[in-house]
Amino acid sequence: LEEGNMEVNSQRKFLHNIVSSAHRMQDLIDRLLSLAALENLTELEKVQTVNLLTLVKIEIDAKRSHADRKNIHFKIEANLITDTSGDEFLLKQAISNLLDNALHFAESNTGILLRLEQDNQFQTLCVFNKGPLIPDYAIPRIFERFYSLVHPDTHQKSSGLGLRFVQEIAKLHEGSIHLLNVEKDGNTGVEAEFRIKR
Repeated sequence: LEEGNMEVNSQRKFLHNIVSSAHRMQDLIDRLLSLAALENLTELEKVQTVNLLTLVKIEIDAKRSHADRKNIHFKIEANLITDTSGDEFLLKQAISNLLDNALHFAESNTGILLRLEQDNQFQTLCVFNKGPLIPDYAIPRIFERFYSLVHPDTHQKSSGLGLRFVQEIAKLHEGSIHLLNVEKDGNTGVEAEFRIKR
């Protein structure tokens, strides 16, 4: 670009690549800083009354355009989900990351099932997508920083920070997160089980 002898179309292409790379780097830096801040917390700084089902519906609406591109529909199964205490912003982030993960790996023209349950101690959100199973070699590493499997759609890897975020958010809410290869109604896929204390 500095030599000044490049065609205009080539200049635009290179500039687009530079800007895209800068945005990706900034996003990665922001995610790393946020994750570092989460990992240093021993308890929630902001606790408010939240409703997990309401947050799930908000995040589904936010992902609608991505889902439409793959012709994926969402289905919610929920018993009576009462209000609980938690950090609304962090819980939205966790749900958003789980939905992103499910959308990336779900087969086109399928559905993502979200099931919410609660008992005396915990509220649980399960997110199931039909698609490739987690390889055996990846299961022990799935929550490691920067570890990511190739997305079937783009054939690229993500930052590998999303599930680690979810894990830290679950810990701060005295809960847990598990990813399991499962079979539901004859469909094989992956289910994320995100649990927080009531």
